Amino acid sequence: PLRGVQQSPRRAVRAPHDRSRAEHKHSTVWFSKPSAITTPPYVLLLLCGVLLLHRALAMADASKALQLAEGQQMMAHLQEAGVIGIRRSVRVRARHVPSSLTAPSLEPGEKLVHFQRHGQGYHNLLGEIYRGLNLHFDSTGEDPTNSPYVLSELVDPPLTQKGRDQCVAARAAAELVSPQKIIVSPLCRAVQTAILTFDKSISDSRVSVIAHEDIRESFGRHTCDKRRTVSESKREFRDVDFSLIATDEDTWWQADVRESKALECDRIFRFLLWLREQPETEMAVVGHSSYLFTLFNAVLDCGEDIGELGPFFATCEIRSVVLSFEDQPEE
Repeated sequence: PLRGVQQSPRRAVRAPHDRSRAEHKHSTVWFSKPSAITTPPYVLLLLCGVLLLHRALAMADASKALQLAEGQQMMAHLQEAGVIGIRRSVRVRARHVPSSLTAPSLEPGEKLVHFQRHGQGYHNLLGEIYRGLNLHFDSTGEDPTNSPYVLSELVDPPLTQKGRDQCVAARAAAELVSPQKIIVSPLCRAVQTAILTFDKSISDSRVSVIAHEDIRESFGRHTCDKRRTVSESKREFRDVDFSLIATDEDTWWQADVRESKALECDRIFRFLLWLREQPETEMAVVGHSSYLFTLFNAVLDCGEDIGELGPFFATCEIRSVVLSFEDQPEE
């Protein structure tokens, strides 16, 4: 040591193995695994429920928006065709029957009819996929550009699994009514819907199911609205009566011409007159969206009940009405 220079106190030099031990001790404390934070199971279930509810509400909103858009498009088509409010030889009035009133009293000549749109078909699914991809198309059939409904693979498509589930869900409403006859469009999706929805009436009460050509969907251009042969339908639906269908092949459908709204309204009116002549007083009719929209907005006189009866049908929806028929004097 140098004299006159104050020396700092000596520090002990830690051996390498001692330093590593200290560092190891320090690191053990610093990086020790924190205690796990546990979430109660009921909180996880609640979160899952909220997410599922949010998804269901979003899907319901999208479905309602689609129904509104479809209805607006169809109404514009009816107005353009000039078929709303045409005077006919028989005035057919429709009175809405709330679901809480399943057996209203009927006057002589009146019919209680439960109208149902078919469940989701594969063409409906494809249409939803197109719209989800922002591929816009005209669903009325006037302009086939970009329409998925003209694909050759879509001839008379059946129900999807969702469509079948919709029919099963509709059984609760169907079991509250007592149709004495079920009339269906001969298209596959409508026949399937009737059989699945009114299963109890068909199996327990032996109610007959009759296919009628006059309640099929607007036809032409859209391959999804072209029916299969009657012989093929008979093989699949052995308990359905197809005797009212005049031809085995679909002679109505044309690839390049869509049925006009005027002709469709005449066809609907013809069916209503047939319905009037049936001995049964309570019946179910299973058909299609465009047909039902035209029926309630252009052919039937719904009066003050148009708010309940006029909107576009959701898939598998059932609406009950009392129909009355009034012969009109010749002008």
